[in-house]
Amino acid sequence: MIEKSIFDMLSNDAGITALVSTKIYPMVLPQNYQTPAIVYRNNGIEKRSNYDTISEAFTQTNITIDAISDTYSEVKAVSQAVFDALHNYRGTQSGNVIYSIEQDSYLELYDDGIDVYRSSRIFLINHVD
Repeated sequence: MIEKSIFDMLSNDAGITALVSTKIYPMVLPQNYQTPAIVYRNNGIEKRSNYDTISEAFTQTNITIDAISDTYSEVKAVSQAVFDALHNYRGTQSGNVIYSIEQDSYLELYDDGIDVYRSSRIFLINHVD
């Protein structure tokens, strides 16, 4: 499961844990959350037949990772740490062979529903399913 790999990569990165500790959640923030925090979600998968020189079939998964904080400067720092930990990664993580992780898009916003700053990065992950 690629989500396990993403969680492990985020929770084992010293730069990220220095900022958010263990506050890394799938899908939604828990009730009574504290910031800064990270929320990740799988937006969908697509099966592919090959990738450049890779002859075997692979899966491309679209993952959104949100950095959430009470301050703009802190959300920027968490978001950059996420980028640094994931972008251009290649290797094996939690049993998943990952050919590449690339950032697809980036968005900043203020979530006035819960009064926090949010930075969303969408990553495309090419991996063996």
